[in-house]
Amino acid sequence: MENNTTHQLPQYRYILVSVSVDTVPVESQIVVWQISVHIPSLPDNEDPDYECLMLPQTLQNTHPKVLTDLGFVYDKKQMRFYHQGAEFGRRKADPEDVSIEKFINYLIEIRSGLHGAGFNNGLVLLFETAEDLALVQQLFYRHRHDIFLDVVKGITCLEHYLRIMRPARSVTYSWPSYQYRLGETGRWSSNVSNKPGSALLRIEAETKPECIYNICQTVLNTPPVLNQFMMWDIYLVNHNEINNMVSTLQYILELLPLQNHIDHQLFMNRIPIVLEGIYSARSEAEAAWPHKACARQTIRRLVFLGFTWNVLKKCFEADPTYEIPDIVFLQDMSEAQRLRVHRQTDHIRHSIKQYFLNSKDTNVLENSI
Repeated sequence: MENNTTHQLPQYRYILVSVSVDTVPVESQIVVWQISVHIPSLPDNEDPDYECLMLPQTLQNTHPKVLTDLGFVYDKKQMRFYHQGAEFGRRKADPEDVSIEKFINYLIEIRSGLHGAGFNNGLVLLFETAEDLALVQQLFYRHRHDIFLDVVKGITCLEHYLRIMRPARSVTYSWPSYQYRLGETGRWSSNVSNKPGSALLRIEAETKPECIYNICQTVLNTPPVLNQFMMWDIYLVNHNEINNMVSTLQYILELLPLQNHIDHQLFMNRIPIVLEGIYSARSEAEAAWPHKACARQTIRRLVFLGFTWNVLKKCFEADPTYEIPDIVFLQDMSEAQRLRVHRQTDHIRHSIKQYFLNSKDTNVLENSI
């Protein structure tokens, strides 16, 4: 895996759009309930942020309790759904198809130069993770909106960029989190470390996608402009590397049974959960269920470092005494964080080993029958 040295974006003007995606795991799938974007190049008299809040069809039909847990409420008098959240307060929640169509129209308007965007050759989307990219792609295609060529010209993921940079420069950051402030508007924040042992840089922003943009700018030590970022680290929408990125989602979905097992084991054994470092929750809604959030971040970490279902299965088949090294989870944390998450990390490593050994025994029994 390396920088994009072939099929680069032509030397034209592009609109960089940072994207954040809010999701919830439900059974064997991951459901998107909000997409937010930030466009830093828009003029001061234009709102640089857009929130696509949607009422997911899957949750409305079969998982009403999950909707309630996320903050969706039904107003019988108005006969419609609203979302009540800390960041934006009470908002109308349109059905998924309606919200997606409005969002697509907004992106097309930006591509056309409206909202102060000016003449441009297309949009470049900056996602936080490849998982987010894959989920948004699937959502657009499901509603028959294909904008990944005429409107969106290039794509990149902050996670992918950090993985490429890892051998030469160990840069880490914490998931953006929303911080309440008494008497003031809350803000999103993240801590960035440019090298092991260095002081953490605190990044703040008014919205989550803006925080993602600021993280990118801090990691690069410069604004992400064409010659210094877009040319080398952003891929054309039909580049082969995009397919490699979106495969991340499939790897995560394959490990959902393991995620549920870890969640169950942490909860049943009453393990105190510390949502710090790689275990930090990606959203306020996710943090409401600490054991689930911890299990979900464990799976993301495993996939990020190449521990897919097949890799893990082969490891335990080759050596039943094998255990995932604790450094897999602890290497990007401070010493203080390592101490605080040590107990849950040990239990997670044991739960993963237990899961695969039990699966192996089950397979042996089934084959003998």
